[in-house]
This record gives sequence, structure tokens and C-alpha cells, in this order.
Amino acid sequence: MLWVCNNIFVFSSMDPPKTLKHDQTTFPFPSATSELRCEGLNLASFLLLEGESLHFVPYVLQDSEIAPNQYTWFRINSSNKLVVLPSNENERIHYHGSSLLLLNATQEDSGCYIARWRNYSDQPWENYYVKVKVVEAHRRNDKLLFHGSLDVSGSNTDVVCPDPVSDTCQKMGGVISWQKVRTRLLYMRFYFSRKKCFGAFFLQNFNLIPGRREPQMWLYNVTPKDEGVYTCVCTWIHRNNTYRSSGSRELKVKCESARFKKNHQAFYPFHFSPLTILSPTKKEMLIYEGDPVQLNCSVFCGINVHSHCSAKWQLDGKDEDWVGYAQNTDVSILPPSQLTVATAILSISKVSSKDFPKELKCVGRSRYMKSERSLTLRSGGSLTPVFVGGVCVLVLCAAAVFLVKLFIVDIKLLLRPYLPTGDCNKAADVRQYDALVLCETQKAGEKQQQEAALRLAAFMDELVSVLEKQCRYRLFIQHRDSLPGEDRVAQVQRAIEQSRSLMLVISDHPESSNQQPDSSPHLGMAGFDWQAGLHHALTRHKMAVIVIQVGQTGAAGYAHLSMTLRHLLAKNAPLKWSPKSRLAATRHSRFWKKVRYLMPTRPAAPAN
Repeated sequence: MLWVCNNIFVFSSMDPPKTLKHDQTTFPFPSATSELRCEGLNLASFLLLEGESLHFVPYVLQDSEIAPNQYTWFRINSSNKLVVLPSNENERIHYHGSSLLLLNATQEDSGCYIARWRNYSDQPWENYYVKVKVVEAHRRNDKLLFHGSLDVSGSNTDVVCPDPVSDTCQKMGGVISWQKVRTRLLYMRFYFSRKKCFGAFFLQNFNLIPGRREPQMWLYNVTPKDEGVYTCVCTWIHRNNTYRSSGSRELKVKCESARFKKNHQAFYPFHFSPLTILSPTKKEMLIYEGDPVQLNCSVFCGINVHSHCSAKWQLDGKDEDWVGYAQNTDVSILPPSQLTVATAILSISKVSSKDFPKELKCVGRSRYMKSERSLTLRSGGSLTPVFVGGVCVLVLCAAAVFLVKLFIVDIKLLLRPYLPTGDCNKAADVRQYDALVLCETQKAGEKQQQEAALRLAAFMDELVSVLEKQCRYRLFIQHRDSLPGEDRVAQVQRAIEQSRSLMLVISDHPESSNQQPDSSPHLGMAGFDWQAGLHHALTRHKMAVIVIQVGQTGAAGYAHLSMTLRHLLAKNAPLKWSPKSRLAATRHSRFWKKVRYLMPTRPAAPAN
């Protein structure tokens, strides 16, 4: 709504009034002929754009304590007669106490409106005159409708929303927005002189200025590009309907010579920028009770504006008299750009529970603006539960790793039937035996060697009992499963090719033995079995090798074994069997679980 206001005057009428009844209340009816005139100094006048709305309260009645039923509004119609306005809020033109409302005005609403009231019954009635003229909406850019003009010359300035618009927004709870007339240069002719320069341009459509919602809009470092008409628009709601009011001001930028600008910049090398809070960036901060903390409030003000830039912390709305807090402020200019940043550091030596409900605000000020940002401290609790929880988690993880490592064989044996792996588990594997068992033979005659042979025999009996009878594995045991009279080389070759793994059983080697290093197993047919089996296992990756040691190795270690077998033992330590272990002859003993883990997942199918 575009407004033009003259001076406002209030006067008393001493003429004897007539009365009329309206809404069950008796009001004085103006009778003097002079009261029907809307002219002269005793008048407030407005220009209203068609389609916009007017909400008006006489200035002298804005803070009045007069009861609403002591007011009445009249209108002088086209016949120069007074008509009482309705007080029903559903009407497009009505009044409410001292307020006059013209909603979605039309040109027919132009005229004179009169408000009448009195403070006490023994006092005379007072009148207030308002003249309203509704003009066509296309006259929005008419300079007669502007609320004056602003002449600036390359500095900062503020454009203030006209009072009738800002007052309407404040009373009706409306929202303010700013628009700027976009200029388009159709024809221009310049004339230069020492003091003036002239130009001509045409005004075009309105553009919304984003982010401006305040009745006072600051413009920084004004240039000729900022020239134009700035319109303050108030959008407000009345009885669930939306209405609009607006007012405009024109901004003009004075032209200056290049010499003046150069001298001006030399003596005043500074300019203000929109106030920006650099820190804090978040609205909340998590801290722990008992910890020291420093809070940073940084504000950017502009270029080389040291004396007009400040930052500080406010605690519960107070700037000073803090107990347990220390604040240090500083203003710095960053070379070479001369950017001015104000900083305030709030130090808390030890955070306590009383610090959390307090309201902290980072407040920045420049010459023209003020900005603030709130910060809330959130308690993270004490560090002791966090430390204890972390230790507990580490202990639980270590215990879990230890248990998994201890029972890894049991876990894999439990899950193996459901998660078969390896080529040997495929249906295409038609090999007859799960393992080829080769034993190291001992010479008879010496007592220690006889004892070693007895231990080896006991182990072989336990091997057959556990793997063949309890676990249903099929084993090819040397000498036991060999066919009499069959060619030894062909027999060994067939057994190796039909076996899915190779099991080597090493007996203990007494220190009194006369065997030389690398002399056992003996060369010959018995040694040929070992050499052929190891060659097949090392050259073909589909055959697993299981080495089992029965007894002790002695002081010489594995020196009596072949180089190929020593190479294999260096990569994988042998499984050591002891007849004294718990549950030694059952599948659930620790030793036989390790052997079963190295054996194929499922036993080989019996031959047809």
C-alpha cells in the first residue's frame, strides 16, 4: 500500500451534537456543516493503490485506554451525507474501536472518513479526519506516491520502511519483504559539470530482494547500480484472509568525479560489509563436566574498520560480573586485504553442572549493524563411565579373540557340514580313500627301538578306531591294504592317485641309533613310498599333507629325515600324539579334533 501523509491534527468540536444508535451504543452525530469538509490542515490524507488494504489507527489513539464502545467511524458519501461505518469484521470496510480497515480497496472507496470519541462523559467529543484516495494499480511507479527520496554518494545507507507500513505489520503480525524496481536503459544523454551529472532511464518490473525481512534495510558501498525504487511490502492476515500493504522510497546516487573518488579513498580507505559471525558455527556444543573449555566468538565487520568492530560473549544477558569465567577480546586487521575481524575468547577453567542451563550469546557490532548467535552447552557426562566402558569393551574383545583362537577347531568342525569348502568336497571327486597313511619303520633288536615300535603300533590301532570306525573315513594304510604279489611301484602309484590326502607318521628316533642324517626312512621300496607321496603332494595342490609325530624327536631333531620332509615340517609343525592325553582314544580329544580338521570335510563314498 503506497501512502502519502500530511501533518495530523486533532481538534475538539463544541457544537451541540445529534445522536444515533448503532450496535446498541449511542454515538454523537456530527451536525456542523464545517465537519463535512475534508480539506485544510486538520486532515490526514493517504494515497492507496487499488487492490491493497489499509489498517489505520489515529496517532493520538494508539496508546489510548478509551473503551472500544466509545468510538465510532463515519464516512461522507457522494451526496455529502454522513454514513455510519459498520463494526462487523466480515464487512470489507469496517472499524474496530479506534482502528479503520479498508480491505482490497477500490476506487469507489475514495472519500473522507471521520472518527469521533471522547475520554469522559463530561468532556466534549473529539473528531479525527482521514482522506483516502484510491488510485489505479498501474500507477505504482508514480513519483507522487513515493515517500521521499534518498540522495547518497558512494557510502553506506539505510532504506527505512515507511511508518504506516511498518506500523501495520507490527500491529497485525505481518511479514515484511523488500522489492526493487529493475531499471532498463532505453535512452540516456549525459551532461557533465564539476558538481553534477544527469541521466535518464525507465523503470520496469519489481524484483524481490532475498533475505531482507527487517523494516530497516542497509545497503553497503552504494554504487550507481543500487539506484532505483525500493518498496517495502507487508503481508498480513485478518480473519483467515491475506492482505497486502506497501510503501516505496527512491534511492539516488550522486555522481562524483574521478579525482574526488581518488581523494576520498585516500583519506577514507575503509568500508563496512554485512556483519558475519564466523564462530561459533553450531548452535550446540558437547562438553564433559570437569574439563576446561575455551569458546571462540569471531565476527567479520569489513575492511579497515578497526574502531567500529567489536565482539563479546553475553552470559544470561549480562556482559560483566561473571564468577568463574574469563573473557579476552581483540580486533585484528588481516594483511594484505585489511579484513577486520573481532574475536572474543571465553575461558571456563572447569566446567560444572551450573554451566549447562546458562544462555551464551556471541554478539558482534559494527557501526551500522548488530548480530548475535546463541550457543548451548550440552553435557556429555563424566569421562569415568566412558573410560570404564572402553576398558570393558577392550577386555571383552580380547576375551572373544582368545576364546575364538582356543576353540577355532571346534567351531570349524561344527560349521563344516554346512559350509563345505575345497575341491575335495565336490560331487565330481571319485577318489576312493580319504588318506594314504605312511609310517616310518624301525629296525628291531634294540630295546628303545622296540618300545618305539610298540608306541607306533598303539597309535595305529587308535588311528583305525577313531578315523575309520568312529568318523567313517576310508584309509589306505601301508602294508595293511597292500595286495600280496602286486607290483610295488604300481600299487604305490594307484594308492596315491586314489587318496585325497597324505598322512605321514613319524616315530621317535632314539639317540643311541646309528642312523646317519638324512638316512631315514630307508631308501629302497619303503623309502620309495615316502618319496612318491611327497612328490605328488608338493607338485599337486589338491592333496593335503598331515604329519603326525609319535614320541620325542631326541637331541638330533629332524636331522635324520629327508630334506623334502624337513622342508615340509619347516612350513607346518607336526601334530604330536601322546597316549596319556585325556579322551585319547575318542574323536572328542583335542588331538583327534585337529586331525579331523585337516581331513576332508566328508568321508569318501564306498566303492561299488
